Amino acid sequence: MSDLDSEIELWQDSMIRRGVNTDSVEELERHLRDSFGALASSGEYDADTWREALDELGDSEEIAHEFLKVQDLERSQRFIRLATTLSTFGLIVGSLYGGYAVALVYSDSQASHRKMKKGLEDIL
Repeated sequence: MSDLDSEIELWQDSMIRRGVNTDSVEELERHLRDSFGALASSGEYDADTWREALDELGDSEEIAHEFLKVQDLERSQRFIRLATTLSTFGLIVGSLYGGYAVALVYSDSQASHRKMKKGLEDIL
């Protein structure tokens, strides 16, 4: 493993420890490698070029913070979609069950009414 690969691996680990998801870390790594490649005149690892590429990418803490905000927003949006779906399903099931319950009550009240009417007729 080259020194550059070792540095990138350490950087990736630090970003993942900060909570950035692996897809985002891989995307950032591509930018970091592109930046390093553009800065490196010989194409070989150079510590100064590595630091410069990192500086071009930006502060790791700030990057992680921004990616976490996006990830939290995406997670919230998924939760809202799930809650909306479940609420809609609940309303549909509730409406169907409620309609069935009303029909049962109406049916039972009609039967009770007939029984009472028959009972009164028997008494009279």
